[in-house]
Amino acid sequence: MTAPRVPLPGPTTERGGAGLRRWLAVPLLVLVALLAGAQPAAASHDDHGPGTVVLTERPGADDRVVVVFPPGADEADIRRRISEHAQAHGLLVRDVQVARNSDPDTQRALVRTVLGERTGLLTRRVPAERIAAWQGLADQGAVHLTVSRWARADTAGPAVAREQLVTGSADVRYRLSAWALLVPLLLLVAAVLVPYVVLRGFCAYAAGRRRGPQDTLHSIRRATAAAQVALPLALLAGLVSTGSGRWLELVLAELVPGLLLPLPVLRLLTVLGLFVPLVLAMAASAAAVLPYDRRLRGTAQTTGAGVGQTMRTVAVVLVPILLWQVVAALLPSGRAALLLPVALVFAFTTTVLGPVLVNALMTTRPLEPALRARLLARCAAGGLRVRDVRLLDSRGGGVGNAAISGVLPQLRYVFLTDHLLELLDDDELDAVLAHEIGHGRGHHLLLKLVATLVAAGSAGALLVLGARALPSSGPAALVPLLGVGLVLPLVVLLVQGVLGVALEQRADDSAVRTVGAGPLVTALEKLADANGTKRRTGWLWNVLQQHPGLEQRLHRLTAGEARPVSAG
Repeated sequence: MTAPRVPLPGPTTERGGAGLRRWLAVPLLVLVALLAGAQPAAASHDDHGPGTVVLTERPGADDRVVVVFPPGADEADIRRRISEHAQAHGLLVRDVQVARNSDPDTQRALVRTVLGERTGLLTRRVPAERIAAWQGLADQGAVHLTVSRWARADTAGPAVAREQLVTGSADVRYRLSAWALLVPLLLLVAAVLVPYVVLRGFCAYAAGRRRGPQDTLHSIRRATAAAQVALPLALLAGLVSTGSGRWLELVLAELVPGLLLPLPVLRLLTVLGLFVPLVLAMAASAAAVLPYDRRLRGTAQTTGAGVGQTMRTVAVVLVPILLWQVVAALLPSGRAALLLPVALVFAFTTTVLGPVLVNALMTTRPLEPALRARLLARCAAGGLRVRDVRLLDSRGGGVGNAAISGVLPQLRYVFLTDHLLELLDDDELDAVLAHEIGHGRGHHLLLKLVATLVAAGSAGALLVLGARALPSSGPAALVPLLGVGLVLPLVVLLVQGVLGVALEQRADDSAVRTVGAGPLVTALEKLADANGTKRRTGWLWNVLQQHPGLEQRLHRLTAGEARPVSAG
């Protein structure tokens, strides 16, 4: 519902119901941000001109062959030529994507295939016959081979450069440095140790300042929010910048030599490999702050239970992202126009089915029958159809909160935490429910989804236009990547935050019209005390929480500034 707080360890354990509303939207936002990564990658930004073939050997994943054609080449002719050539030379072609490229202006075909072979622990060989076979598509005879940045010369063969001109007269043999596996391993260890040590130290410092419990909790929550954003991003940047982003695929390739995985599985492995450090950092953050949260708020939640709640919330976010990778991988190649409508349908479907996922992962259970019947009757009297009102177990976390989830009546739920039912009397509980009914009747979740898609689409379009005006190589080529990684999420967060604050006030107005301001004020006061919420918070914090600050919210209600909304 209501209390504008950001609890400690992570989603749900301390965010309660309000956090659930936000986290149900997160997968949709991430999907929009990842659309660029799901686009066909046939167009590359290098200086290879027509008649060139570029072989890319990627241990642990499907290899790539880029065949460069003149700008006027017909796409159907390109596909036919590659298909006939592959059949004639016994080449494995798993997929072909064709796209225009600028700088230089060319048509480029990206072929997913298999080039190299594992010959031992971290050793690889690209057979001469495969190089020679692909050389037949090079009008100028120029074939470039790109290997991993971790490649080192094999003792039995010639020196290996990152990219080199090759012919089909000799095998290319190389070995991967042990750092190819040690670097991601060290980053995974850092994903656990760094957040834990940093946050544990900050918690000890904040507690030692002997301020009030609410101020101390607020300081810890701000530090936790910053750490859970900055540290995982730093770890993710470390994986990508060191060329270790596909570490999970490399590990699998070393364990099961010669294994050929379908594209959806490869996509899942890539995303999982990037998400593992993020999940580990979230779990480590929760483990670091939970003992202090337990002591300052006087709860009985164990560290294991709190970390488990955090992981369940992460799963609510991660499952739709993984499903999207499968859907995007199954789209026909070369049909980029299908991506946007399919993504929109998937986003809406995920929003509709979100409550089902919450029920499955967040340990909800039925309310006591008499209470359930009374609350369902209140929803019906308020003009809102819901499937059920269910109890969300905070596992001893002492979280008092409520949420509504779902855009269709048949799959719309109201969630109440166990501690909320212990704290509030009937009138206060009705006020909380009236607030959630205001969200449901106002279609606030759908409004936030549409606003997010519009904001992300507009920001993405501006980034694309800006990228076209920049050089395609050198430091300036990193600007679009930074835009997608930083600007786009910031725009989405700002739109969601500002709109979220306004919609919370709108839901308060609806509750005042139904039950009056008094019960809502006392409910907010009790929830603030139970959740350790700081009363006066700044604009930025409120926007990040998508809730008004508690002090201004209470002032608005007690001063009569809340505007009762009409029944329509």
